[in-house]
Amino acid sequence: MNTSIEKALHKGLDDVEVPPRLEVQTIEKIREKSKITFFNFRLNRKYVSIAACVVVVVIAFIGVQPYINNNNILPSEKGLDQPSVQAPSSTNLDNTGQNSAVYHNIDISQIIRQPYEANVPASYFFQNWLQFVKKNPGVGSHWDNQQFNKDSIESVLHISIISPVLPKGDYTTTQSVLVDDATGEVMAFRTDYYYYNKDTLEFQNRFSVFYFLVDYFNTEELEQVQNVTKPNGQIHIDDFYPSTNVNAKVPHVRKLIYLENRVGIAIEAEADVVKTEDKVDEEKSRERYEETDKQLIGLMKSII
Repeated sequence: MNTSIEKALHKGLDDVEVPPRLEVQTIEKIREKSKITFFNFRLNRKYVSIAACVVVVVIAFIGVQPYINNNNILPSEKGLDQPSVQAPSSTNLDNTGQNSAVYHNIDISQIIRQPYEANVPASYFFQNWLQFVKKNPGVGSHWDNQQFNKDSIESVLHISIISPVLPKGDYTTTQSVLVDDATGEVMAFRTDYYYYNKDTLEFQNRFSVFYFLVDYFNTEELEQVQNVTKPNGQIHIDDFYPSTNVNAKVPHVRKLIYLENRVGIAIEAEADVVKTEDKVDEEKSRERYEETDKQLIGLMKSII
């Protein structure tokens, strides 16, 4: 190494007049410097080997971390350690792209519904029934169309929430909150997912997700209709009664209700009959009802 440096130096100095004494001193200094440099190089090579091992370990950890995270998806508990559920955001509240649930920003008035032949009582739907079981019936309440997000629900209900796994298909959403007329307090949050045929705009089914504080309502009434429990961390859902009456008089409606730590989570599913040449197709209607029931159960399991 030193010899090559000297040769390079001599070659570089061939055309330059340098006093012999200065040339000798310069070469001696380069020799000393090269020894130091070589010594540093040997030390650095040792540290480079150590650094290379560290890099390999880091790369290996990065490679397996996604698999570790996939097996550790429990949300962090905070607040009152309430159920871990997810409220939809003000725009798209699902895991779009993961399960082929495609959000469309259209008005629900554009969706074509089947007309019902019978008058359905108001309490048939959970949003109205919840108002009827308000703890103080003398004070009214109303649903106010209002956009909200995940943080809004967490701040009011003190719960940690995760995203629901929505059924595949094309859908749009609406949101509203249940407001106490006397105090102006928000008692419940509701997000409606309307699924429809994007080509014909025909309504297929609806899933409404509710989050509410139990203290605002009659606890006994809620406990009587509760059909989802979680003993020992295992989700149990009561069996649905079979759909024996398939007609266009009333819609197919199912409800799942879960209560824990003074917070209630409810999901309501609604489906219309399927008509072929303006006649009710019982077989296809039952298939739609059964599929809606399965999707409802899957939704509930994904948020508790």
